[in-house]
Amino acid sequence: MIPAGMITELIRWGTDLSTEAGRLGHQRDLVLSSPLVLAWDGTAARIGIQEVVARTVGMERSGLGHVSLVSGWRKNRLPLPFYQYVDGVRKNTGLAISVDFGAINMPEMVILKEIGVSSVCCALPAKDARVLLEVPPRPVYQDRLRTLREAGELGLKTGVSLTIGIGESFKDIDAAVRIVEKLGIDSLSVSGVWPATLTAAQQRYQVDLIGRIAAAARLCLPDGMDIAVSTAATAPDPLFFMECGANVFTVAPEHAASPNGLVKHLRAMWQNGLAA
Repeated sequence: MIPAGMITELIRWGTDLSTEAGRLGHQRDLVLSSPLVLAWDGTAARIGIQEVVARTVGMERSGLGHVSLVSGWRKNRLPLPFYQYVDGVRKNTGLAISVDFGAINMPEMVILKEIGVSSVCCALPAKDARVLLEVPPRPVYQDRLRTLREAGELGLKTGVSLTIGIGESFKDIDAAVRIVEKLGIDSLSVSGVWPATLTAAQQRYQVDLIGRIAAAARLCLPDGMDIAVSTAATAPDPLFFMECGANVFTVAPEHAASPNGLVKHLRAMWQNGLAA
C-alpha cells in the first residue's frame, strides 16, 4: 500500500525519477488510442452509425489499435444507439474498445462486455480527491466507484482519468493515485486542462507536472498498470512522457486517421527508447 505523502514527495523530486520510470514503462506494451466523443440530444445521437464506423476504420488504417468511446450520457442506463455503435465498431474493425463515461448499472456493463467492450473508464476528481479516502463521497462519485468495482468483477479492465489544472493540490494528487491503487485499476490517464489563456511558461509547468505524476505513479503502482497521457499535452516532446513511464498515448481525433505520420512517429520513438 502506498503510504500517504509518498506521491507528493516523488512529485517534488521531479523528473530525476524519469530514468527508472521510463525503464519500467518500456516493459509494458505501447498502446496508441484515440477518443471518439458521442453527444446526444435527449436519447437521439448527433452522429450516425455509418460515421462512427467510417472514423474507426480510418483509425485502424492509420495504425491505431484502440478506440475510446466517450459519451456525454450521464444517466445510469445507456441509450440504444450506444450499443449499436459498439457493435458496429466490433464488426468492422479489430480495434480494442473502451467506454468512458460516468456511472452505469451492472446490466448495462454485462451487455457491453458481451458485444465487445474490453474496458470501462470513469473520471474521478483530482481536486479534493483526498475526501474520497476520508468520508463517504458524494453520490455521483459513489456511483462511479461502484461502476469501477463491478466492471472489475465482470472481468472488464478498468481505468481512471485524472485531469490536472483545476485547482488541485499535491495532497489531492497523492490521494487520487492512492485511490487508483485501492481500487485495483488497470490504467491511469493523466491529462491537463489547456485553456487558451495559459502562457507558455504555464504550459511548460503543466507538461512538467504531468510528467512528474506519471513517473511517480509508474514507480508506485503495480507493474501491470498502464499509464496514459494525451498528445494534446505531449505535442512539444512525446519522448519526455515515455521517459516518465507512460506507455499509452491518446492521439487527438484530428490526427487519428490522417496520413501525417504521427502514429508511425510515436512507434519509432518507442522503439528507439527500447533500443536505448
